[in-house]
Amino acid sequence: MHASPERRRLSAVASAAVAALLLLSACADNDASGSGSAATVGDARVSKGDLLGAVDRGMAGNATLNRKQVIAEHLTTQVRLALYEAEAAKQNPAVKLTDEQVKATRDELEKGLAAGGGLVQAAANAGVAEADLDDAIRRLTYEQVLAVGSIAAKPISDDEIIKAVAPDQLHSAHILVKERSLADSILAEIKSGGDFAALAAKHSLDPGSKVKGGDLGTVAKGTFVPEFTAAAYAAQPGEVVGPVQSQFGFHIIKVIAFVPSPKPEITAEMRAAVVPTIGTERLKAELRTGPTVSIDPRYGTWNSESLAVGPPAGEADEPSSPEASPDLPGIGAVRPVPSAAPSS
Repeated sequence: MHASPERRRLSAVASAAVAALLLLSACADNDASGSGSAATVGDARVSKGDLLGAVDRGMAGNATLNRKQVIAEHLTTQVRLALYEAEAAKQNPAVKLTDEQVKATRDELEKGLAAGGGLVQAAANAGVAEADLDDAIRRLTYEQVLAVGSIAAKPISDDEIIKAVAPDQLHSAHILVKERSLADSILAEIKSGGDFAALAAKHSLDPGSKVKGGDLGTVAKGTFVPEFTAAAYAAQPGEVVGPVQSQFGFHIIKVIAFVPSPKPEITAEMRAAVVPTIGTERLKAELRTGPTVSIDPRYGTWNSESLAVGPPAGEADEPSSPEASPDLPGIGAVRPVPSAAPSS
């Protein structure tokens, strides 16, 4: 029996999702009756008890995990799931996941992770208990199905292939400092006519670029950390943006130019390799126009570009378990988006 082109595309996207397992997280039930919210997604919400219950289960017996990071990763899955449910309901006709699609995702994950002890073991290593895998797999299945739907609705052009394979290179400069207050002050001075190069030479903590007025040269997209790349590629040549926080501190970024990369010859193999990525990026673009996401700062910060929750900027004072606080009721998941139940 031969698989249909759509099925093969879905399988390709599912295979790519294997690498994303370390970002998996979820909660078990659909009970969001508690009074406290860790996050809201439009009219949907993630309760604190739901979140912390899944985190506690996932971290049980694994002292090597970073609790704040596990919280952020669980919250990312829950928020993404709510966004996908809202997006699925917008489709015409509305998208409803089938048992076959969910099973295909699980099977791909099991196959890809077999050498490392299997799906359950890999999930446990990432802080996801076996009881919480179902929602995580539904999240990945939504990503696959909605991405494939985007590809089917609008065929991918050669220009999109080239942009994905050989995006414009970035010529930029930056000023790196540790304190947000100093970054704000520097940015204000630049906006008032201050000399970027002189301020870089005076303040930047990056020894390689500060002697060049902050100039980082021309590099391929993805050379720098994601936060830097996202902010730079969202700006226009000549624009100064920031402060942008990364693991290194706060960046003030000046986009000098976008330099076209050499255009490759498009092959069938190249197209097959990048089509799933393009479908996923299309889906992300749609989700950025979806319901508003709000995160309780004790549990993390929302990155609207990457559609992910990062650990809280400061010291989070989160309870260690649902029982530790009277407003954390039980263990559950995301309440379904009102009037957004997908139909077949």
